[in-house]
Amino acid sequence: MRLVLLALMLASLLLAIAIPEAFGERALLFALSYVAIQVGRHFFLTFVAAKRGSLERQRAGRILFWFMISGVFWIAGLWPTNPHEQCSG
Repeated sequence: MRLVLLALMLASLLLAIAIPEAFGERALLFALSYVAIQVGRHFFLTFVAAKRGSLERQRAGRILFWFMISGVFWIAGLWPTNPHEQCSG
């Protein structure tokens, strides 16, 4: 449990470092940190903290599923459609 807390704290630190340049050079760091925090937190709730068959586990599992789906779009949104296109920031 403490390892999860330390991992989330590290990801939060990386997220905070990336905020000033979140729409520029550090966009990938920002997006990866955000997705890691959300997926990691709900993964822990789904498979470790909640009891099997409980309503809490079902809800955490649904949220985990949707954060995993949206995480793909967070990361995929960083790559421009035209390889010669540069993001202005």
